[in-house]
Amino acid sequence: MGAVYALVAMGFSIVYRTMGLVNFAHADVVMIGAFLAATLFVTMHLPFAVAITAAVLLTAVIGLGIERILRPLESKDLNLMLIGTIGFGIMLQRSMSAASSSRLINSSSWPYRVS
Repeated sequence: MGAVYALVAMGFSIVYRTMGLVNFAHADVVMIGAFLAATLFVTMHLPFAVAITAAVLLTAVIGLGIERILRPLESKDLNLMLIGTIGFGIMLQRSMSAASSSRLINSSSWPYRVS
């Protein structure tokens, strides 16, 4: 678990160094990746390595999309980029809430017992 935290922290650091601002949507993008990996593995019964690889690729596409939208704002105002990252964070949280309410991951299909 510590390695995951280290990777997320490195992501925060890289984004801060390159763009000069804290990306408030960064943790939400990580959440989307974890949800995609769990959905692909548990619900679609893909092998674990394939599910992780697909989740990383889909999450990278989401990150690139966010970067493509925020990059033009860099020359205008840093506050616009900051508000944009907060907006993307809210949008990702709400989309995940809507997706999970449709029971994409059913606890009865989880292969491990949680007690």
